[in-house]
Amino acid sequence: MRLEADALSFARAAQGYARADALIADGRIELDAVREADSAGIALLLELKRRAQRAGRPLEFVGAPPQLRSLLGFFGVAPLLGIDVPQTHKHTGDGTT
Repeated sequence: MRLEADALSFARAAQGYARADALIADGRIELDAVREADSAGIALLLELKRRAQRAGRPLEFVGAPPQLRSLLGFFGVAPLLGIDVPQTHKHTGDGTT
């Protein structure tokens, strides 16, 4: 399923929670159209992954744009979602990146 441009923003994340089961149904979420993301959107992606794992279903996130990958790297959650980030955006947890 493809997410809309602003689906990972604070203003729209609640809609994502409401349709979480539909979003994870086919096991693939396309992120290439996402143009706006913030911490609420990151929380939504983590929740979608958690729900899929709980249901015993695989879930793949594909096509994450650079801004989203950078944000995921900053928060240190990219590996949890199976999304690669450039080395310069990886959070090491020791105060350095």
